[in-house]
Amino acid sequence: MRLVLWRWHRRIGLLVALIMILLSVTGIMLNHVSSIGGLHEPVRSLWLLKAYGIEAPTPTSYAIGNRYITSLGRDYFYLDVEESAYCRGTLKGAVAHSDMIVVACGDELVLLSERGEVVERIGSAYGLPAPVENLGLCGEALCLSSKNQRYKINIDQLSWLPVSAEVSMDTSKPVKLPQKYERTLIQNYMGDSISWERVLLDLHSGHLLGFGPWLMDIAALFLIMLAISGVSMWYSGRRRKRR
Repeated sequence: MRLVLWRWHRRIGLLVALIMILLSVTGIMLNHVSSIGGLHEPVRSLWLLKAYGIEAPTPTSYAIGNRYITSLGRDYFYLDVEESAYCRGTLKGAVAHSDMIVVACGDELVLLSERGEVVERIGSAYGLPAPVENLGLCGEALCLSSKNQRYKINIDQLSWLPVSAEVSMDTSKPVKLPQKYERTLIQNYMGDSISWERVLLDLHSGHLLGFGPWLMDIAALFLIMLAISGVSMWYSGRRRKRR
C-alpha cells in the first residue's frame, strides 16, 4: 500500500507542479503588465485566434497587373495589403482603365488613383445601372453588366450605353491572392480584438485551455490528494519504525 501511495504521490506532485508553475509565471507577468512590452499588441497567430473561435475569412481578389484588389467579406476592400476604400455592396470586379483603377461594388463604382486614393464614387445618383453583376472591358471601353444587360461606360460623360450580349466582354475574374498578401491581410483582420494581455489572462484563469473556473478546483483537488497521500506515507513509515 505504501508503494502504491508513493507512486501516486509522485504523479500527482508532478501535475500539481506543472499547474503551479503555469499559475505562478502568468500571475507574475500579469502583475507587471505595464512594464512588459508587447502585451497590448494584437495577436497575429492564426492557430491561437482559431482557439478563440475567430475563423479566417475567405479573400475575394481581382488582379490589376501585379497588384490586387481584395475583399475579406466586410465593407472595405484592400489594395494589396493596405485598406483602400469603403465598398457599398459585394466586390464584383476591378480593372485598370485610363490611368485609374475602377472597382465594382454591388451598388457603385469606385475610381482609384494608382496609389489607391479614392478619386470618385459613382452610384445610382449618376444613373449607374445597379446592382452591378460584372465589370470588364469591351475592347478599349469600360463595360459592366447588370440584370443580364451589358453597358458601355463613358466615365467622363457618365453615360451608360446598352449593348448587345454578342459584344465581346473581357470580364474581370477572381484570382488566387498570393500567400504573402493573404496571410498578412487575414492576420490583420483577425487580430484586431484579441491582445496578448487577454491571452495571458485567459491562460492564467484556465479559459484558454478549456477548463475555465475548474482549473483552480482541479489544482485544489490535486493538492488535497497530495496532502492525504503524503500524510498516509508519513504515518505508515512512523508505524513501521515503532514496530
